[in-house]
Amino acid sequence: MPQDEQRLESRLVLGDRVGDVIEDKEHRMRYLDMDVNNVQQQDAILRLCQTNKSQYSDVWMHLRKSCPPGLPKYLVESVEQGMDEFIQTAAPWDLHGIVAVDGDKTDDNPEGKDKVVGFMLYNIHETKQELEMLFLLVDTAYRHKQHGSNMVKACISLHLFNVDNLSQPKETTTPARDLVQFITVRLERNDPVLSLYTKIGFHKEQGGDVDRYTTMVLGHQKSFLQALVASKGP
Repeated sequence: MPQDEQRLESRLVLGDRVGDVIEDKEHRMRYLDMDVNNVQQQDAILRLCQTNKSQYSDVWMHLRKSCPPGLPKYLVESVEQGMDEFIQTAAPWDLHGIVAVDGDKTDDNPEGKDKVVGFMLYNIHETKQELEMLFLLVDTAYRHKQHGSNMVKACISLHLFNVDNLSQPKETTTPARDLVQFITVRLERNDPVLSLYTKIGFHKEQGGDVDRYTTMVLGHQKSFLQALVASKGP
């Protein structure tokens, strides 16, 4: 196995697989804990963003805390001016990630080589109360196969403490987990991914609509409301 792929497999999320396990020895779809500071793994998901023409600049900024390449000059100046504020805002949060890696022999992957076909990035606040979903992307050729749902469920199983209908997070071989009280995701109101989060158990927070966005929540509601009040100040 190439050295880069060994890095990808350095820490499994929930054993070898999450979600429905296909009883096939050659089935090798895996959902792995991403090392967000590893440049090779960063490159892998940035290539996926470019291939799918989705979220490249935003993902770059969260991973590398710098201005994304290829922006028009007028945007570069604007982004650079706001970079210090962006870094300051991001300081209380720890960035984490999960990648979906495929090694199956398929029409899209005839040689069965390991390749990153999806990812999610999320933040955990230093208070360990909130986990914020940031990005979720699955390659076009792999959509409608539950890979996005499986990555979200993996994140919930790893990090969410005492959720209705969910037991305590499963024991895994990963390092000590940060347990949070609630998980949030902020999406555009017409984003089709809203239905994915709704099916998993997230609900639209009352008063969560701001401009064209809506906030979805899963977890301890009292903690969420307390955090919401605190964020608005006196």
